[in-house]
Amino acid sequence: MSSTFCYSKSLTFINLTNFNAPKLWQMIHTFRECPSLTSIDFSNFRAPKLRTLQNAFYQCTSLKSVNLSSVESDDFFTLLDTFYDCHSIEYIYLPKTTSKKDMSISNTFANCYSLTSIDLSNYNGRSIPDRAFKGCTNLSYIDISSFNNTEGNLFKDLPKTGEIILNKRAYNDIKDQIPEDWKIVLIK
Repeated sequence: MSSTFCYSKSLTFINLTNFNAPKLWQMIHTFRECPSLTSIDFSNFRAPKLRTLQNAFYQCTSLKSVNLSSVESDDFFTLLDTFYDCHSIEYIYLPKTTSKKDMSISNTFANCYSLTSIDLSNYNGRSIPDRAFKGCTNLSYIDISSFNNTEGNLFKDLPKTGEIILNKRAYNDIKDQIPEDWKIVLIK
């Protein structure tokens, strides 16, 4: 599905309900720069071999939400630039995975101004780059409990209040960065 709907300027909605793709392993640039796209229905979307959503929704500036929670993959591990410049996106529900590989999330949510929460607890990862949340000015709930450390200042562009869930190792790495009015939830 690489570049399938890429640059479709007038595409507003697509229904991928009950889509079954047992051999699909990448969705690179699939909906890239579809500025009119507001919603996609991924209900019962099946792709057990899906590995990457790299640039999949890149600059879909009108996209309101993406729910990939019904997608289960044994090998999912790449979210590079996936939602970059999705200014209108408010909700993102990511695929479930059993992969033990380190998740790549550089620039994944950069400039998602309307995004208010993100849960990455289902993913393994050594580190979260500061660019992952660059420009996320309304992101006030973050669960990074499965990641061990961060690169740079995650909170540079985030609001002054919020809640973060993280493990003790990651907390020790970023405790000096967390704004005073953020609630901190530590897990083992």
